Amino acid sequence: MLLCNVFGNNMARARYQITKNDALTAWRWIQKKLNDDPMTDLDQAYQAEQEFESLKEHWKDPETLNTWAEKWMNSGQWIQLKNSIRAQRKRQRDRTNIDKKPITISLTLKAHLILSTIAKHDNVTLSDVIEKRLHKAYLNII
Repeated sequence: MLLCNVFGNNMARARYQITKNDALTAWRWIQKKLNDDPMTDLDQAYQAEQEFESLKEHWKDPETLNTWAEKWMNSGQWIQLKNSIRAQRKRQRDRTNIDKKPITISLTLKAHLILSTIAKHDNVTLSDVIEKRLHKAYLNII
């Protein structure tokens, strides 16, 4: 069951607000729920879908989305939407920070000695040695 007053008069104002940066994620989440989850009250389902479809031109406007969601979503659905938005933000951060996210590798003693000696000489980290000294070779391969 999703999206409709069929859950009772539980359409209290949500504490969460859809922001401009999250509007696309919210739009897609609502659209998916409307398409995938059946509703018991077909008249209300149709009305909710029609109102949502009429918002197409304003999908970037968080106020319009908030108004629609306040009318048609219950508190549980707000929580699901908020969790979806948080997950999308995390995926975006992870994609953005891919260069900064550390990983663990195993080196032979000789490889570690070479890297650490160069790192000490250049006063940089082991990662910096790899990135700066091997970058040109890497670009030639890809």
